[in-house]
Amino acid sequence: MNVNPIYKDVVCDNRGPFLHKATLVVTGLTPSSANTIPHGLPTTPRHVALQSIANAALGALATLDDSQGIADPTGTLAGGKLGFDATNVYVYVGADTELLVHIEY
Repeated sequence: MNVNPIYKDVVCDNRGPFLHKATLVVTGLTPSSANTIPHGLPTTPRHVALQSIANAALGALATLDDSQGIADPTGTLAGGKLGFDATNVYVYVGADTELLVHIEY
């Protein structure tokens, strides 16, 4: 697996917090399997979004693996977990082997 980070700091004024964004370009994922992606960020992400880039024509599916990671603080996953923690993002991919992981932290 190869992970290449692209960091984007969002500059804000005194009306709101400073947001930091990163996009991880991940290649070499194991298809039809759960994958652990190290994010290398200095803190636990606030939000994670996935974007398939390799086999989109095949309807490839990429989802956060909610059996791993930190406990969901809002309970929207009915006692499940968020698919990320302070060190990794956990994803399940279908036929895909490449993925963009968009993170706010």
